[in-house]
Amino acid sequence: MVAGSLLPAVPTAARIASTAALERAMEGWYRDGLPAAVDVRLTAWPTVAQRDGLAAMRSAGTRVSWSHTLSAIGVEAEPTLDPLGAVAVRATGVLDDGEGLVLQDELGRLDTVAAGPGALGSRTVTFGSRIGGWVGDRMVLETSVPRVDGGMAVVLGRVGWEARFLIEALEARGWSVAARLEVAPGRFVTQGRPTPLDPDRVAVVFVVDASASALVRGLRAFLSSGGGVVLYAAAVSDPALERLAPAAVGAGRSTGGARFASTSRAALPVRTLGRLAPDAIVLDQRDGQPVLVGRRMGAGRVLLLAYTDLWRWQMSGDTTVGYQHFVSDLAASAGRRVVRDVAPASVYGAAPLAAIAAGLGTPSSPGPTRGPARSERWLALLAGLVFAALGAEWASRRLRSVP
Repeated sequence: MVAGSLLPAVPTAARIASTAALERAMEGWYRDGLPAAVDVRLTAWPTVAQRDGLAAMRSAGTRVSWSHTLSAIGVEAEPTLDPLGAVAVRATGVLDDGEGLVLQDELGRLDTVAAGPGALGSRTVTFGSRIGGWVGDRMVLETSVPRVDGGMAVVLGRVGWEARFLIEALEARGWSVAARLEVAPGRFVTQGRPTPLDPDRVAVVFVVDASASALVRGLRAFLSSGGGVVLYAAAVSDPALERLAPAAVGAGRSTGGARFASTSRAALPVRTLGRLAPDAIVLDQRDGQPVLVGRRMGAGRVLLLAYTDLWRWQMSGDTTVGYQHFVSDLAASAGRRVVRDVAPASVYGAAPLAAIAAGLGTPSSPGPTRGPARSERWLALLAGLVFAALGAEWASRRLRSVP
């Protein structure tokens, strides 16, 4: 008893009912001594220091069990070939009512993704080497963004509104553009050096119409080497180009009487896409029908666009930026990208709940297992036995009239 009283009091087990209580308890544990077991209920996102502190306690021998009321959320950042350095950020999960996942890069706040079941959404943001996610006043996740390099865009087609506005939009967005445009049968004007289609120099090729049919062999080689091709519906009227397409192009469909001046892309006429290739993926739909289909061909990707007269979007009165973003996103989606720089690993992780489980083990609801450490209950029982023995000795002496 005397020796035990001189030792520091070390609890056998501790039960922590909230994340706020954990912050206070950990200060005492690391100052006075670690408990043999601890059961933690995380009611809010712990800091990285708290998460790693519990993991260190577990490694030091403390039995750590934990449960939580946290949301399973995650974020992914994918760099694009957009010359402005856009990064596609996708967040997924379910947040509690009233909460939102705030995205932030190195330059400051980007956007807030609303709470709700299912996928939280997708945002395109300016490049930052790290994208962080905040819930309330606490960062809960972080993902690193590699830097990528691409090449120029090449436009193949006839002289006309479609090619003109496509080139202007790509250049306004920052793309370096080369073009080969037919002005008469067999006669072409060029901008830059559109051919040969070298994937080390060219990232993506836009085929506006069937005038590029003579370059099918070069397009196939370009795709096999990792390049990207965007086919307009008008281009697949040529059988040679049609064999590159991920779907067959049928008759046109009307816009339901919508006027170009009142709407934008939703009012454009489209061609019917059918007989999709087995490996084709529908990337965009309108009224339940595919309007953008893609597939892999060799090491590259080919996209098929169902819209006709896409240039009218630029003339519809809608913001110019919408058309520019759309064609630039097409180029970035199909184009060949080369990763040049990978940001270092993050201490937060892109999936915070998984990061906690990696350090603390699988979450569970039962309390901690009692350890063999010293307990003050045994000291109290021992003291009781000693005093009981002394009392019995005194009673025995009194009954025997012994002083």
